[in-house]
Amino acid sequence: MKQIQIGGMLFEYQEVEKLRGDDDHRLNGHILYDERTIKVEATALNVLKLDIVWHEVIHGIAMLACADVDEKVVELLAYGITGVLRMNPQLGSEKAFEEWSKEVDDGA
Repeated sequence: MKQIQIGGMLFEYQEVEKLRGDDDHRLNGHILYDERTIKVEATALNVLKLDIVWHEVIHGIAMLACADVDEKVVELLAYGITGVLRMNPQLGSEKAFEEWSKEVDDGA
């Protein structure tokens, strides 16, 4: 089982073909809080699945913080975060900072 942890909650990751919302409109992704599931359109390109998952993760973070976040802000953050991580994969781990800390200039 593939899982994504958001705060103290564990969500199951599922890929679903022809993902639909409550009103039967097409979705690329959907987070179901009660079921603790993040669903992603199975036919989406892998490069887009990363953006879709981050979009849903941001919704999850907002829900845990009891914050009402506008959909445009969620999109901005999702694309922004994935863009930065794609260009700077070292920012996905604190190990980068262990290396960078060794290179600190003492100002001399």
